[in-house]
This record gives sequence, structure tokens and C-alpha cells, in this order.
Amino acid sequence: MTKLDYVLSEENIDTVRKMVKDRNPVIACIELEMKEAKASVVKEVNKGDLAEGSSVMDTLKGMLSDEDIYKNSPAIILFNYEYVGKSGQAKDALACIKWVPEGAPMKKKMVYTSAWNGVKTELMKANMVSNSCFEVHDWDDIEDKVKTFN
Repeated sequence: MTKLDYVLSEENIDTVRKMVKDRNPVIACIELEMKEAKASVVKEVNKGDLAEGSSVMDTLKGMLSDEDIYKNSPAIILFNYEYVGKSGQAKDALACIKWVPEGAPMKKKMVYTSAWNGVKTELMKANMVSNSCFEVHDWDDIEDKVKTFN
């Protein structure tokens, strides 16, 4: 399949820069506009938007499991993962997933697969680290990948 060169607007690049620098927003969902080869941040979750007592991971799991738009549709999602390091110190890492659930339409899966490297290149313009980008198909995949950050 041909590589698709999706681009992010300067505004969307700025959102990613804020995530890298300030860790807020804590979640940003990017969707690909197939007709225009354009990628856009379509949803942001800020620290203040999290339900009381809820973590970023709780919120992310709810989005991917419950919201119809993400349950069966691919997206690229950036999120701030907080964890306790080997030294016992609180740490966080910014991660990016290519969310391609098993129930997604085949055409969308193919578009997201062919656009993935181009989108990662766009994210690196905002200082996103490429080794924290990975593909997942379900919640267990996400949990397995983030465990490697510890």
C-alpha cells in the first residue's frame, strides 16, 4: 500500500508540544481525514476534565471501551502515563498509540496502517519521542506496552 503523508496543522502541533512540555492535555485523540490526507486532534482531555479519583488510564480505558466512536474505529491517541519507577519515585511518560480495534472497518485499518509512519514524523516535529509510539488492538495490548515504561 502507498505511504500516505498526513500532516498536522500548526495548531495541532502546538497541542502536542503542550503535552510534551506541560503534560496537559493528558489525552489527545487524532483522527485521519481520508479524503484530504489531513490529521487533526479531535478530542482533548485536560487534567481538570478527569473525574475525581480517576486516572488518565481509567479515562482512556473508558473512552476506548465505551465510546462508540473509538470502540470500533481507528485513531491515534496520545496520553500521559503515570507510574512508579523502579526507585519508587513517581514518573510519567508521554505515549502514542495507533488504536486499531479488531472491529474497525478494513478500509480504515489500511489507511491508519499506511499513514502511521508519516503521522509519527509529524509528532516528532513537536518533540514527541518515537520509541513511545506503538500499535494496539485492545486494552490488554495497552497495558502490556505501558508496563515496559517501568
